[in-house]
This record gives sequence, C-alpha cells and structure tokens, in this order.
Amino acid sequence: MKGKKNRQAENIVLLPRENPNFFGHEHVVADFYAAYNKGNMPAGWLISGKKGIGKATLAYRLARFMLYHGKKKSGGLFAEERPSTDLSIPQNSPIFSKVNIGSHPDLLVLESGLEDSKSAAGEILVEEARKIGSFLHLTSSETSYRIVIIDSIDDMNANAANSILKLLEEPPANAMFILISHSPGRLLPTIRSRCRHIKIQTPDSISAYKIFNKIAPDVSRDISESLLELASGSPGGAYDLYINHGFAIYENIIAIISQLPKLDVMAIQKLGDNISGKANENSWRIFRILLNKIIIDITKHKALDGSHSSLHKNNLNIKFQPSISMDVEKLVEVWQEINKLLEDVDNVYLDRKAALVRIFGLLKGS
Repeated sequence: MKGKKNRQAENIVLLPRENPNFFGHEHVVADFYAAYNKGNMPAGWLISGKKGIGKATLAYRLARFMLYHGKKKSGGLFAEERPSTDLSIPQNSPIFSKVNIGSHPDLLVLESGLEDSKSAAGEILVEEARKIGSFLHLTSSETSYRIVIIDSIDDMNANAANSILKLLEEPPANAMFILISHSPGRLLPTIRSRCRHIKIQTPDSISAYKIFNKIAPDVSRDISESLLELASGSPGGAYDLYINHGFAIYENIIAIISQLPKLDVMAIQKLGDNISGKANENSWRIFRILLNKIIIDITKHKALDGSHSSLHKNNLNIKFQPSISMDVEKLVEVWQEINKLLEDVDNVYLDRKAALVRIFGLLKGS
C-alpha cells in the first residue's frame, strides 16, 4: 500500500503508521488500555480533534497493540508478553513491520490521501467502503482481530458513510473500526452513537513545546515557539512547517504584503520559483496554509478594532503594517476569490506564478 503524499526525500518524516512514539494525551491511552484490560472493547472507536495533534499516530498505535495482543493461541487471545500500559509493542516485531509497510493481512486502511480511495473532490467513495464488508467477513489470518482504520471518516461521501453505518450496527465478531475525524459534528449522529468517542485536545503551550521538542530536539526554543504559533498550537503542524521551510515562506509572504499597495513583482516571482513545479508540492501546500492564516489574521484584527499593525505575538519578531485599505466585508469577498483561485490552480493546473501575481493584486485591491 502506498503511503500518504507529501514526504520529502531530504527530510524523512515518520508517517503515522511508522511512528513508534506517541507523546502526551496519557488519559486517552489510559482509557483505551482500561477498556482492553476489562475485556470491554467496543467495535467502533472515533478519534477526533484538530489536525496535527496525533490522531492517526494513535490510531495505528491502537491497531498494532490489538494485533500484537490478539495473536491466535489456544487458551486465549493474548501474546506471551504482559501488555504495555502505554500501548507500545516491540519495534522489532513482525507485526510492527507489517503495519509499517501496509502489508498486515488483518488491517485494512482507507485514507483520503490515496488516489485510489477518493474521487476528484477528495471523497472516499462507496466502492471503497464496500471493500470493508468483504474484508471483515474473511477469516483472520494472523490474529483474532480484523481492524479497519479510516482516515478520515469526514472524507466519506453520504453513500460511503451509510455503508459504514450498516457495518457498525452489526459488526462481525472481533472486528474493530478506528475512525479518525477532524470535524465530528459533521458526521452522521448514528455513526457517532455507535462508537466510543476519544477527543484529543490541542495541548497547552507548555505541553505543545515539550511534544515538539521531543520530535525536533535540535530546534531552538524561540523557533519552536514561533512554529507552534504559526501552526495554532499543533506540534504535528509545527513540525510540518519546520521540515518544509514554512517559516521562510511565511516571511516571504509577509514581506510582499508589507509593500502593498506596491506590488513587488521580483519578490513575487522569487516566491513563485520556490513553490512551483512537482519538486515543490510541499512548499505550495505550506504556502496555501500560511496565506490563509495571514488573511484570517488580518480580517480578525480589522473586525476587532480596525488595527492590524501586529498580526502575531512578539516571539515571531516580524512586525508589519500591510496597506490593505479594504473593509472587512470586502476582505472576506477577496479571501473567497483567492481560495477559488487556489482551487483552480490545483484542479485545472493554472500557472502558480501567474496565480501569485493575481493573489497579491487582489489583496492590493486591484
């Protein structure tokens, strides 16, 4: 099975299925272990929370734990070792390796980042969801469980969601669903009601720094806190920015906006060089995330007090006064137009450099 996209060769990032570590959220791990230890495991688990705080990493950790301690064995389900309360299993285990490369026969994963699992709109289709029924009714190969991870359940269209609901209503014996959701309020209430809901909260600033420091111990505290601020407190999001030069992209956007209403065409072209082409897909993605954040920040400040002289906290050490004279209503309209333009760049392959000129022209008010 192919992994998710956006992995740079020069900056190897552990995908959730490869990651042996899970920092913070101890109460979540404790709740799962308690259910396991009492033999009270529900067929469905719903893991919800903001992007970049470890939901998928937790999902794979749960799956590995159940597969490892669900070995077929006369006299019981459990592996010889005493189960670890932090849900870890030995990294040299064949189960860890098989989950890592996507080859474990008792684990099925549907990811909306996989081209063969989605439509052009990014939805997981009903044809993919129906594979789950066939998978669950097969005899398990190596363990007593058959586990399905869906990342994310938000990306299933209505027909696919209804297909999952039917399986949750009458799940086969020893079947387990681990559903990941960024917006659980949008799910069918009947799906939510048939799962045990694990809510992962965004960590506070101190905890977020500790988690990020474990992921990237060589990054200075100032830079770490700046990245976390740009990522709205998400350690995973901060690390994504770090390895994909997000801070430099942010500074470039700020520098261009600070010159408005003058359009610094050379700076725009330079930025375009850094985010165009197949080799820069990650940089383009990061640009989109950061541009969206900056426009939202400007809009919020204008809406609150009419001032937007400082759109971030002091630890970023970047101060600017963008000459964006439009009012909030007009800015929201421009924001929507920019988002439509960005979608067109991705969907109909418009030239990114030309799109940048148009984007900053829109922010200029022209």
